[in-house]
Amino acid sequence: MASKLASLAAASALLVIPPSAAKAFVVAPPGTVQALMDCPDRKMFNSDSRDAPAIIASRLSGEGARLVFSTCQDADGNTHYFVRAPRSNRNGVCRAFEEQIFPATASDRVRIEVTYGNLARERSIALKGWTRSIPQGWGVLKYASQTQEYGFLTDSDCPRGDDARYIALTNVTDDVLKSFQGAWSRISASRQSLEAATAKLPTVWTVIEHFDTPERQQKLRERAIDGVLAGTEIPRGYRCDGENACSVTFNSFGIDFAPTPGGIVLTKLFALWRA
Repeated sequence: MASKLASLAAASALLVIPPSAAKAFVVAPPGTVQALMDCPDRKMFNSDSRDAPAIIASRLSGEGARLVFSTCQDADGNTHYFVRAPRSNRNGVCRAFEEQIFPATASDRVRIEVTYGNLARERSIALKGWTRSIPQGWGVLKYASQTQEYGFLTDSDCPRGDDARYIALTNVTDDVLKSFQGAWSRISASRQSLEAATAKLPTVWTVIEHFDTPERQQKLRERAIDGVLAGTEIPRGYRCDGENACSVTFNSFGIDFAPTPGGIVLTKLFALWRA
């Protein structure tokens, strides 16, 4: 029994390893798709950047000034490139779309859309010397290009894609985004409303059942409430995996919710462990 408890304690401890320590123990094998995907510490470049690599800097003038590039270096030493473009305000929501592109020949080009496809006058920015085609060696390893959508609510013109207000959105409609933020602004207005909304909410502190005690669940509720009221816990990303299965992540916790005709219903509060 004692050995079983020790093993569970060790497993639980692994959940809270600081990021710097966790990286020291996780090494992607060279020449694998895992090594290609291990690409942290992205650096962003815009038209105001003075240190942008030449291959990027030459694309950040004219209409390209609306674009934002980012790079990272994977575990095999390859440089990955991403470009993000904002689209016009639609329904009170600004969205920016990011995709991975690859250096190519001078005759290659990609078109980056800056309007929505169903508009009468579509617009795009042409980037010469780039392609969406994955390098052959990466394709053999089943590497998949990465994309991500970002957005936020506003009545103003949409800013450049690196504006801090953009947060990650995955399968999130304008209505879902508006419904959650409208409801959350009311829920987070006071301690009383936060306590009322979370008091009976199913709460998961850890996937290890033995350690997911009522006391730890209550501490998670209290920590979440204190962080929201202090302004240190704010939405960082939204995701929907179906019409009635959505979630929003904050800094250290997340909330599952279901959109309804009248707003949203909170369905679960869970701890967010970052490795």
